[in-house]
Amino acid sequence: MAIKLRSLGLPVEIAKQAESYISVLHELPDGIYKDSVIEAYKFGFTGLYSFYVGISVVALVLCLLFIKNVDLTRRLESEHRLDGSRWEKQQNKLAATIVTGHR
Repeated sequence: MAIKLRSLGLPVEIAKQAESYISVLHELPDGIYKDSVIEAYKFGFTGLYSFYVGISVVALVLCLLFIKNVDLTRRLESEHRLDGSRWEKQQNKLAATIVTGHR
């Protein structure tokens, strides 16, 4: 933003206080000065957006290159097991509710 302000001949202090300058910007009358400041804001946001898109593309490439494909449909071989009795209790309770509800 400061680069664009400097190239347009506007004060660079606007870039240093960009957030607080928005309220001043709303009060400015329409004209070349206001349009130039808005153009500088757009330039700053475009640079910021481009930076983050670049970081995202680098992260995507790194993920595609270094994360190996793992088949998640294979059988789990672990000593850890789910508590089957809890599941069976819930199924029995549900079945009992259905049976008593139909009588």
